[in-house]
Amino acid sequence: MIEEALLIDDDQATNFIHSRLIKKSNLVNEIHTVSDGLEALTFLREFTAKNNRLPKVIFLDINMPKMNGWEFLEEFEKGELNKHKTESNVVIMLTTSLNPDDRDKALAFDSIAAYCAKPLNIEFLEELFAKSNK
Repeated sequence: MIEEALLIDDDQATNFIHSRLIKKSNLVNEIHTVSDGLEALTFLREFTAKNNRLPKVIFLDINMPKMNGWEFLEEFEKGELNKHKTESNVVIMLTTSLNPDDRDKALAFDSIAAYCAKPLNIEFLEELFAKSNK
């Protein structure tokens, strides 16, 4: 079982649906949600200060106000949070975008483990968490 996961998405309905799905899967102990990249960076700084680690899985939307997923990834990979990353931490880019360029751009980031169309589903979660528990 994964200790914590973080959902970063500005759509409250999506966060609600994904939180319920993750809880229903019984694969994650605790799910945190934030609504944009800036809020996520603040959350992660506070989380790592307390726990000296990152949440095991981060689900990241592309299009958000204030700071989008691309801007978040740039800061996440170059900032102080980078020192807390391990091979077992995964970032999943979630999107409704059908643009193949978005997929290529996402997978070019070292932090991105997968690119997934919304909404999440149980099969994807089970496969993802089986890989991240190895």
